[in-house]
Amino acid sequence: MAETWAAIGISTTVSIALFLYLATKIDGINGRIDAQGADLGARIDKQGADLGARIDAQSARIDAQSARIDARASELVGLIGTLSAHVDAQGADLGAKIEGLSQRFEAHLEEHRAPN
Repeated sequence: MAETWAAIGISTTVSIALFLYLATKIDGINGRIDAQGADLGARIDKQGADLGARIDAQSARIDAQSARIDARASELVGLIGTLSAHVDAQGADLGAKIEGLSQRFEAHLEEHRAPN
């Protein structure tokens, strides 16, 4: 019976030693996981900050470009208004010339018809 108790004692000691060994390994793995998690978190935070800065810079460039486009559009609207007024004036002048020629033509026709 002493041999049985000795075998149980050795088996228990080996089981406890194996349990402690595995617990130590698990703690080591947990420590590495925590370190890698912290490193990954720091890298994600840095990439997020970098991306935020790039987005802000791109937004500033887009805003500046929009302002230039708005200014150019306003300038073009002004030029179109000027051109439209110029075309209207030329149209009125041309209309007046056509009306004058039409009246001269009518007068000329009347002049040639009158003696008959």
